[in-house]
Amino acid sequence: MEDSILNSIKKSLGITPEYTQFDPEIIMHINSVFMFLQQIGVGPTNTYSIESDSETWTDFFSSANVKDVSAAKSLMFLKVKMLFDPPTIGSVNESYNKLIDELTWRCSIEGDNVNDGIDNMDSGNESDEPGIAALSYGFGHRVYK
Repeated sequence: MEDSILNSIKKSLGITPEYTQFDPEIIMHINSVFMFLQQIGVGPTNTYSIESDSETWTDFFSSANVKDVSAAKSLMFLKVKMLFDPPTIGSVNESYNKLIDELTWRCSIEGDNVNDGIDNMDSGNESDEPGIAALSYGFGHRVYK
């Protein structure tokens, strides 16, 4: 599995790591998505950025309190895809946007839980915590506020 952030996103976009023509544009989009991830509570408290193919997912996730690595990577790919090479077919575009919305919601909830020290949303201890109420968002998951 590719650990380089740039190369893994390029592979997901169908670009070989050796082809560097689009690297500056892809890096710009990756860094924009890192800012977005930080704003929704995923990643380190300071915005992470890359400059080349030398920065790795291990670097990012070791400097962050992230539990769901795969969801964060998927969100990164989808958002970069929509910035760099959006689909021309409306239904595919709409499908990508729905996936982005759901992953954004799930990652932001996970980011809130990790940053607030909540490790298990279904621990059964939610009533023991004063001031925490469980809210249902229709996905069968609970969010604590």
